[in-house]
Amino acid sequence: MNNLSLANKYRPRKFEDVLGQEPTVKALVGKIKEGRLPRTSLFCGAHGSGKTTLARIVAKAINCEGLLDENGNPCCKCESCQQID
Repeated sequence: MNNLSLANKYRPRKFEDVLGQEPTVKALVGKIKEGRLPRTSLFCGAHGSGKTTLARIVAKAINCEGLLDENGNPCCKCESCQQID
């Protein structure tokens, strides 16, 4: 039996799957596409607002060994993406 919590089982894996954070996602995707992501990013907000989810997706996009798609999403198939998931 798989012991994943529901929050982790259904956590968004790509930027386009994140709901309610459109301005933040748009800013992050723009910086990733430009290759100008800042050295540090502070994700803050209320409980359940998507801080960890966005941080994981950004980490995958930065470390992805495959190619990012036109929306800046990681491949989610390479070893690096699998380890972050």
